[in-house]
Amino acid sequence: ISILQMLEHILSEDVFRNGFRKYLSK
Repeated sequence: ISILQMLEHILSEDVFRNGFRKYLSK
């Protein structure tokens, strides 16, 4: 698995999106 594929998978995770929104709303 390439790094780009890993990043693409992480960015597509709802958990990551929700965590990122929480981080931005601090």
